[in-house]
Amino acid sequence: MMSNIHQVRGVRDVSHVTIQGGPGAQGGSGNETGGAGGAGGSPVVNIIKGSNEDLFKWLGNPPDTQDRQYQLQGLRHEDTGTWLLQDNQLISWKNTPGILWIRGISGTGKSVLSSTIIRDLVDTGNTVAYFFFDFRIPDRQSLDIMLRSIVWQLSGKSDTPYDSLSNLHKGLGKGTIQPQRKDLHKVLDDLIVELEQICIVLDGLDECHRDDWAGLVEFVNRRHGSSIKCHVLFTSQPHQEFQTGFHGIPLIQLHGSILDEDIRSLVYSKILTMSKDSEHARTFTEKIVKQSDGM
Repeated sequence: MMSNIHQVRGVRDVSHVTIQGGPGAQGGSGNETGGAGGAGGSPVVNIIKGSNEDLFKWLGNPPDTQDRQYQLQGLRHEDTGTWLLQDNQLISWKNTPGILWIRGISGTGKSVLSSTIIRDLVDTGNTVAYFFFDFRIPDRQSLDIMLRSIVWQLSGKSDTPYDSLSNLHKGLGKGTIQPQRKDLHKVLDDLIVELEQICIVLDGLDECHRDDWAGLVEFVNRRHGSSIKCHVLFTSQPHQEFQTGFHGIPLIQLHGSILDEDIRSLVYSKILTMSKDSEHARTFTEKIVKQSDGM
């Protein structure tokens, strides 16, 4: 188990502890029933300590979805997704504040691609906040929770961590009143101005509660039309509500041909682990790629 303790600048008696599990142990030697495998690595867990704990609880303990990023990076094959990092639209989005929509039907690997982009943004020194919507987990299906999570993540990256949130907390009866979306948008605007090169990645808008879809469209278009610019990238399926609401927003459409190289790389590497005949592996890989149609 690895623990990283970081004393947040400018705030007294506050620490943020990140705990991440190590790799699982090798399974025991088998008899008739086979030995049991070791426990797998656990996801990242964040623990908020000190005076910021009151702010965190006031926001409803918003998840930062680091665990999902951790899982998705483990699923990614080494050579997949490189085409996207080299895509001209993505490069333009990284260089110039704006909005970018990655759209694809279910099964086209949107979440793994999101995690690849997040890793690349972090590795290249950007200030990144992200959220993975998830229909399987109740507290990851809400627009309000997403907004609170993004604001919380960025607040921790400020030169004066959590000051904007603390001021809002004081202004709302020292936490006796819950912040409205407009309050959090104001804090987000202040953080964007302060931190400058901010990248926000939102994965799986269609996995948010359907009642919140109109609010998600408003959130994205608010950032698109704001004079306070940042980089926002989001993914979703091509539902009509999104196609109408995001009309005119720059788009990368995921389809069979664009994903063939990722499928080819993954399948070929898997077949080579079972057969050292590279010619046979290539032939069999092409058959699978042709049948997969990008799925």
